[in-house]
Amino acid sequence: MKHNLKPSILLFSLFLFAVQILPAQSLAGDWYGLLEAEGIKLQIALRVQTQGDTYSANFIVPDQGADLPIPEFDFKNGKLTFKLPNFKISYEGDVNASFTTITGTFTQGESFPLNFSRKKTEAPPGSKDWVKERFNKREVYIPMRDGVRLFTSIYTPKDTSRRYPMLITRTPYNIEPGGEEGVSFGFMFMTHLLQDGYIVVLQDVRGRFMSEGEFVDVRPYNPNKKSPQETDDNSDTYDLIDWLVKNVPGNNGRAGIYGVSYDGFYSTMALPNAHPALKAASPQAPVTNWFLGDDWHHNGALFLLDGFSFYSVIGVPRPKPTRAWPSEFKWPVQDNYRFFLELGPIKNVKAKYFGDSIKFWNDLTAHPNYDDFWKIRDPRPHLKNLAPAVLTVGGWFDAEDCYGALRTYEAIEKQNPATMSNRLIMGPWFHGQWSSGDAEKMGNVHWGFNTAEHYKDVERRFFKHYLHGEGALDLPEADIFITGANEWRTFETWPPKNVTQQKLYFQPAGGLSFSAPSATGSFDEYMA
Repeated sequence: MKHNLKPSILLFSLFLFAVQILPAQSLAGDWYGLLEAEGIKLQIALRVQTQGDTYSANFIVPDQGADLPIPEFDFKNGKLTFKLPNFKISYEGDVNASFTTITGTFTQGESFPLNFSRKKTEAPPGSKDWVKERFNKREVYIPMRDGVRLFTSIYTPKDTSRRYPMLITRTPYNIEPGGEEGVSFGFMFMTHLLQDGYIVVLQDVRGRFMSEGEFVDVRPYNPNKKSPQETDDNSDTYDLIDWLVKNVPGNNGRAGIYGVSYDGFYSTMALPNAHPALKAASPQAPVTNWFLGDDWHHNGALFLLDGFSFYSVIGVPRPKPTRAWPSEFKWPVQDNYRFFLELGPIKNVKAKYFGDSIKFWNDLTAHPNYDDFWKIRDPRPHLKNLAPAVLTVGGWFDAEDCYGALRTYEAIEKQNPATMSNRLIMGPWFHGQWSSGDAEKMGNVHWGFNTAEHYKDVERRFFKHYLHGEGALDLPEADIFITGANEWRTFETWPPKNVTQQKLYFQPAGGLSFSAPSATGSFDEYMA
């Protein structure tokens, strides 16, 4: 699972400088480009230097704080190529005769156009420079009721002519890796919201990165707290909002919370007995039940690769507050099937790699059945008598948390009065694809238009209505993308009324049918 919000394009590392013999005219100097990939616009720079009669070069991504020496750099006969093998990045381009432009292609998995010139590009929406032009940032430690302090960054609009609602994201994924002078990469995904004006609040949850305290995965909700020392993610969110309303200048007394995946879980956990200022919440692909349908188990079957990959990094203990991510797991072989085949029984994960250091992996393997360990982590039984409006978002092709989106909406619908504002939007998306802004296709299946634009419009109108008190809310109960027809349709309920369920059956030769197969003895096989 991912998400969110750890930058996926580049990570820090050290490389040896690559060198190249200089031609008569020089490539040296700074080059600037704008990479548009999966709905995100990233400023990219090349710093090419001369060392005697050779070149050296750095690859720079300001919005991710990356300034990386390029280990493989080549320029011959107007052709520039370079590679950063550790990140599977390559580039090929043509340099014009006057050394003022480079026209080429950037590849990291997929290929995208990337052109450079000598002129610095204009800061795209959501970038570090764009945010700094519009917001004042401060980093604070906010005390919870038990005295533990949670690290929080608050971005307040520089325009003080009006008051603003607060838009909150709580995450275990590191809100400010770039330091006090940096800007959270999460701004790249919220520019459609910011045009309406918000105070943006980001918080490392208890025990993660810069926050104090002990981290507990999908910490169970305690509805019967008997002392200030009894806390959970619900009380931490309540205490956060209470502090913000009282201490952040220029707020209008209203708050909203949203997030994708694990961040979606924290959005859900804000709902029971919510702070009165919390008016709207949007759990998106929310982690909901880690045994029945989300992430590590699907109908009880262990998702071994996902669980191992996630906890080999995210599960590494953090002895003290830090902005730094743990080191990536060093896979002994670059073939996942071979790695797990040679691993042997699952107990060998602990014996060979994790030891006793990764607590949740030990818990996961100690509870192979649907027992109370898993049941108490499911927030759905507590989603009753809710006051905030809710917009749940999910993707039909989300292999991680499709279950969570549908079941969270369902639980709220069944356990609250019909007058409660509860809405659902389901699109043709993989995990979190809607938030990136580029959702015109799924693999080689094209929908004919960017389906994320509809999500952005719905999300913007939802928060604008409940947090600004502006705009008529003419959103349907359920906004559903119908694949095949490739169109959005609205429904008064979900599932729709007067429908019958039908089963699809696998058939020989890769077929599907609503009729049970008549063939006997057929099979499929996979040869490694």
